[in-house]
Amino acid sequence: MRREGQQNINHFFSSLHALGIRHIVVSPGSRNAPLLQAAVAHAGFSVLTVVDERSAAYKALGMAQITQVPVVLICTSGTALLNYFPAIAEAKHSAIPLIVLSADRPSALLNSWENQSINQQKVFGNYVNKFFAWKGLFERNRCLGKVERLAMKMYAALQFPDPGPVHLNFELSEPLYFPDEIGFKPTFSLKKSIKSYTPKSFEDKLPNKAKQILVVCGSGPYNENTFQDLATLKSAGAVILCDLLSPYRSLNTEPTWEAALASLTEDNWLLLKPDTLVTTGRYLLNKKLKTLLKKFPPAQHLHLADTNLKYDPYQSKPKWSHSINESLIIHPASDHSFLLSWETLFKKQLNHIETAFKEETMLNELSAIGSFLALLPAQSVLHIANSMSIRYVAFWGLSTAVNCMSNRGTSGIDGCLSTAVGAALAAPNLKHFVLIGDLAFFYDSNALWTPEIPPNLHIVLLNNKGGMIFNMIPGPAQSVAHPQITSPHNLNAEFICKGYGVDYTLVKNQTEWSEVLPKFMSHSKANLLEIQTSTENNIRIWNKLKM
Repeated sequence: MRREGQQNINHFFSSLHALGIRHIVVSPGSRNAPLLQAAVAHAGFSVLTVVDERSAAYKALGMAQITQVPVVLICTSGTALLNYFPAIAEAKHSAIPLIVLSADRPSALLNSWENQSINQQKVFGNYVNKFFAWKGLFERNRCLGKVERLAMKMYAALQFPDPGPVHLNFELSEPLYFPDEIGFKPTFSLKKSIKSYTPKSFEDKLPNKAKQILVVCGSGPYNENTFQDLATLKSAGAVILCDLLSPYRSLNTEPTWEAALASLTEDNWLLLKPDTLVTTGRYLLNKKLKTLLKKFPPAQHLHLADTNLKYDPYQSKPKWSHSINESLIIHPASDHSFLLSWETLFKKQLNHIETAFKEETMLNELSAIGSFLALLPAQSVLHIANSMSIRYVAFWGLSTAVNCMSNRGTSGIDGCLSTAVGAALAAPNLKHFVLIGDLAFFYDSNALWTPEIPPNLHIVLLNNKGGMIFNMIPGPAQSVAHPQITSPHNLNAEFICKGYGVDYTLVKNQTEWSEVLPKFMSHSKANLLEIQTSTENNIRIWNKLKM
């Protein structure tokens, strides 16, 4: 690469800064040295070094989630890039913008047994919004105008057709190192080109008047007009059920509705079934509700769109629109009988749960999490791992004063802790709490391998010695592969915490839990509270509450 190539790279990073990018997560290497030099030498970036590329990508994901601003990832050539794939898939499905910058050897060296050389062209396929290539002219000649246009095209691709990742692959020939005095262009501005998420074509109408309306809100971005529409429906007697990750949780008819639905039968559902379903957002955790809506579809379904992507999650052929008005939907009858039927269900089931817990004295995961959630301070962030952790929180519901984050795009356990660490680093003024199971924690323990553990990170580890969710669902317990499915172990987090400088506490009974929990919540350093409980007891309680 010529000196002019490094000048172009420097200007590319200046262009990213001009577009509002502030956080960069890098992993070590030599082929990516020109990119690392530019990232570090530019004074406007916060640069985090993470050796494990898989963890690095999830940390960037957490930063982008909490800041709502795209984050840059930089890696060297070869398999380093492939380690980004799980987080890239999560970013794509969760609509989170990431900018992936990968260093590569010149394409002439491909398929020539060159060390650390794989085909990096379009390696992420349709998991990125767009792929870009940096080669040829960018390496040889100073072309700052072309560099700026490339940066702007990448930024636009981050947002359309849905927010998501983009990938720029740099083919870099040697020499790779140039003096720092190449410098950067003084501060300048670039125009952000963002296409609309809301095409005017979504103007579908419902064919019939709506009398019994059920509103189901999945995860997704907040929209003030949608909030007002949903609030109007609620005041008119509609039942509103919001996922933990929905931005409209404050409108829930019952915050603990998921617990109330735990024992719902198909016969009950036929008495509660709506004639009109209104949905918004995307992913929904509650499998029972999704199953019932698919098996007994409503007469009509209106989806309030927040994306250009038209899906049919409940197999009900929904109409699509951007707002509710009198031409789209008629408010339900004023007697609110539909709402009263649902409220009766909620009251009956929640009374059953309250009675059931009065009988329990042994430490168990569900009751422990209930007391933990009750102590979460306002304006804190709760990061919830997948599998049982998020189902426990859904069971209890969550205060609307607490910000909730979870990787539900792909629902994997592989980067839950790294995502939380990234968010804690990017938002140091907030308290970040993590609720995570044992398999998810040990799988992603490299998340704690970071130059500085954020002191605002507080981890609750549910250690039941295996993947307990597979003991909760029908099937695995009767399988000859049960040990392979649940992966039993005898690990604890004590020495992992010591190695990374995280304060550690272990509790095994209810008395210890009651004494330790308040201290844990107010701790001034990064800390981890491990709860060891009986799998059999956890299963018994969970099943009792579903009776």
